[in-house]
Amino acid sequence: MKHQWKLTDKHVAVLFSRWDELSAALHDLHAERAEGTKELMDEAIALYEELSTLCDGVVEPINQEERLSFVRANRGRFTAYRQLVVLFKEFQKQFAAKRIRSEFEKTDIYRNAATKGDA
Repeated sequence: MKHQWKLTDKHVAVLFSRWDELSAALHDLHAERAEGTKELMDEAIALYEELSTLCDGVVEPINQEERLSFVRANRGRFTAYRQLVVLFKEFQKQFAAKRIRSEFEKTDIYRNAATKGDA
């Protein structure tokens, strides 16, 4: 089943750039044990959910929902921040792999191999 990507490369770059900003700010707040982590985590969680929704289930790290539930329930804790960092990394890797695979499927090499396999 082919999925239609709702995200453009430019849109993804903007969203991941915003994540980089949020992640750096969250890291600093946790390092200083300062207030304000919950508000930034709410924004970071919303950003992750936006990415996930726009990908329409094409990209989904293992146990994503359980891990997101943990992050939501513990959003003021460093462990929740680290879990969100890992989720974003896994999402980014899977997204890149899907993009490459999608582009490869458009090539003659893929079409020729698929045709030979059908014979």
